[in-house]
Formats: sequence, structure tokens, C-alpha cells
Amino acid sequence: MSLLARFRKPGGFQQLLNVVETCAPPKQESLLKSIENEDPVTANLVRIKMLSVEKIVAWSSDPLFEVANRMPEKLLATFLKNKDEAIFKKFTQHLPHLRVKALQEVMALTDPTPGELFTADMKLIETVRLLEKESVLNLKYISPELDTNDVKVA
Repeated sequence: MSLLARFRKPGGFQQLLNVVETCAPPKQESLLKSIENEDPVTANLVRIKMLSVEKIVAWSSDPLFEVANRMPEKLLATFLKNKDEAIFKKFTQHLPHLRVKALQEVMALTDPTPGELFTADMKLIETVRLLEKESVLNLKYISPELDTNDVKVA
């Protein structure tokens, strides 16, 4: 059975995207190459539509507030630990002052491992997808190129 055959169903493209988005980089590249070997058009579409930390942090502070508000404090602090001040401000701009202070305290007290940093990045992506599924975030308006409505695996 081909890799893409499993995803040729309603909602299959979103499932494929979730699998690719939440893999470690080496596994992600391997999956993308496998998809490309089967169908270069679908592989290109996955590359365009998949979320990444870089794409998410480029958004305005309003959708980032929704993400920050939903993420557990320790994971958000781990995610923000090695980010620059501008990214920290975008995520915390609309958060209550006490929550921002608590995040800063957790950040000061922790020294996350590379595995914990990767987990926090994946949790960020998972949180965005969950908020999209719950209709709290609409990627069509935030970042139209990432919108996956009506996309199907051929």
C-alpha cells in the first residue's frame, strides 16, 4: 500500500499534514521525500501548507495570544526561553501581567534540553491545529497560504 493511499479520504490531507508537521526534522524530510516519490504535487502542497515555528511567530500578536493562552505555562515558557524579546512580546502582549511574570520566572529557573525545546515547538504546532479545529483560529484570515479547507490528496 502506498503512503498516500492511506490519506485519500475526507480529511486525509489534514491528517497527512499533522503527521509531517509533528515529526523530528530528519523523519520529516524522509516522509516528504517518500511523498514526493509518489506524487510531487502533493509533496509541494504539503510543504506549502505545513505549519512551522517560523511561520507561526511571524503572525500578529492577536492569534499568538490565543495560542499562548491555551498552552500550558511550562511549555510556553520552554518555547519562549531562547526566543528574542520581540517574539516574547508578541506572544505575551495581551496576556495578564501576572501570567507574564509567572512565565518569566519559569524561564529564569529552567534550562531546557534540546528535547524539551523540540517538544515545546511541536506543542505550539499542535495547539495551533487544535485551535483551528475548534474554530478559534481561522488560518484563511491569519495566513491564507496555510489554509487547508477543501484540500484533498489526489
